[in-house]
Order: sequence, then structure tokens, then C-alpha cells
Amino acid sequence: MSEPETISKPSAPVPPAARLTRLWPLGLLLVAGLVLCAGWWVTRARLADEIAARAAALRGEGYRIEMSEPQFGGFPYRMKVTLARLSVAAPSGWAVKLGPVEAEALLFDLGHWVFAAENGLTLTRPEGGDVRIGAARLRASLTALDAPTPRLAVEGVDLVVTTPPGARPFSLSRADRMEVYTRTSAADPRSAEALIRLDNAAVTPGTVAAPVFRQRRISAALSVRMIRRDAFQGPSWAAAARNWRSVGGRIEIDPTTPPGPDLRLAVAGGGFSLGDDGRLQGAAPLTLTAPDGARIAELGLRLDADGAALGPLRLGPSPRVF
Repeated sequence: MSEPETISKPSAPVPPAARLTRLWPLGLLLVAGLVLCAGWWVTRARLADEIAARAAALRGEGYRIEMSEPQFGGFPYRMKVTLARLSVAAPSGWAVKLGPVEAEALLFDLGHWVFAAENGLTLTRPEGGDVRIGAARLRASLTALDAPTPRLAVEGVDLVVTTPPGARPFSLSRADRMEVYTRTSAADPRSAEALIRLDNAAVTPGTVAAPVFRQRRISAALSVRMIRRDAFQGPSWAAAARNWRSVGGRIEIDPTTPPGPDLRLAVAGGGFSLGDDGRLQGAAPLTLTAPDGARIAELGLRLDADGAALGPLRLGPSPRVF
């Protein structure tokens, strides 16, 4: 005798409210995506306006700014700005040219930017002409933008320094690494601190420094403190420098001894300030030592009205700030 067939009951219909409840995560993701996309485009427009405004302000201060149209990428959660060409020339005669250069930050962390200039840069000196600086890697990061002095970290790896025909040769020809760091002084928020390091650098033959270092590799470090950095403000670079000078602004150098496999250039201290003509003046005692600590030479760095000198060697005019 066969068993009776089981008759299935039709499932109860899902209420419309229940169906909407099941779809709310998808709707939330859609809204978040729309907000993210809108935020990216708003930020893009704001950055384009800020770049144009900053360039116009510098031109008003006497700078010559030449740059290509900024290109934006990284959509939707990163902001990437690329300039195929950028040239900035200061009224003092110093100029820098690079490109392409890229800047990138997370859309939700625009206070932390990372920069890259893979093709290096060209530095123009007021006296001496251009210096071409190539690097296997040339990058920088910028953060703490709201601090009195933002935190800047610059790294150059496998640097190669050349000068075009007609330009004065640069003292250094190569370096394994170059690093620059800045921050607000921990002891005085009104001041700024910086550390500059150069590892395993080679001197260019035929320059004034060649007889001193004798084609040996050299490592150097410089730790500086800019007193009253907060007063370096004004409608132009020159006005800011004069304001800084008027309150007793100066640069102090901390004793520093770098590591290195060959020669080491140690700094015992010293300091610099601005003269009436806007040029740096002051002195810093330097000591050239061998890896075993033996002193090879005492090379005091002097900046005054007669120019810049390293020991008995005259390097050129003292750097002029305004």
C-alpha cells in the first residue's frame, strides 16, 4: 500500500518592509560610495584653486613660476597630483627646475603628502650656473602641516651631480645618500630644527675642495636650530627675512659627528645670522677625521662680507637671503 503524498504548503509572502530591511546594507554602501566620489571631486577642485592661488602669490613676491597644468588621479580614495614641468626662480637668483613631480595623499589624510621626482632636478646658482642632480630615488614626505614648522623628510639615493659646459663645477660629484629632516623644536615651539646628512660623498676633481679631501669619500652631518622661526613671516621672502632678523633671529649649530667608512666631517658648533646686506655671516669650526678618529685637518667655515671660505679655500660669495 503506497504512502500518501505530502502536500507542501505555499511559503508566506515576504512583507515589503522586510525586503527593504534586507537591502539596507547595499543602500548604505551606495550612499558611502557617492559621498566618497563627491568628496574626491570637491577636493580636486579645491587643490587646483590652491595651487593656482599659491603660484599667483609667489609671482606677486617677485618669483618666476613656470609649471604645466596639474593632472589629478588616484580616484576615488587617494589624491594624486602630477606636474609634468615645474620651475621656481627666486628674486635672489636661486632657481630649481624639476619634472615630472608627483604628490600623493590619502583622501582622508590630506595632512600627509608623499612627493617623488624620479628624474632628479636642476639647481641654478646666482653665480656659477646650473647644477644637475640625478638620483636613483628622490622622494620626500610632508606632514604636521598645522605645526609651527611642518615635518619634512627628504631622501636622495645614489646621487650624481653634474654641471653643463660653461657652468662652474660643483664641489661634490656623487653621494650614496642625502637626507634632510625638519621639525618644530622640542625645547622652543617658536624655533625650528633641521638635520642634514650626506653619506659617502665624492669630491669633484679640480674644484677648490679636491686638494683637501684628495679624492677620498666623505660623510658629513649638520644639525641646525633656527631661533625665532615664528617671526619669519611677511608679504614676501625678503620681508619675512627682515622681520626675522629684527627680533634677533639666528641659526645655531649643534655639535655633530657623522658615521662613515672613510673621511668624516664633524661640526663642533657655531652659528650664523643675517647682516645688513641680507647675507649670512658667522662661523662654524669643522674637523676632518679618519675612521680611526685621527684628525686630518681643521677646516673652519666662515661667512662674512668677503664671502664664504672653508679653511684657506674661498668658496664664493656668502649666501644672500634678501
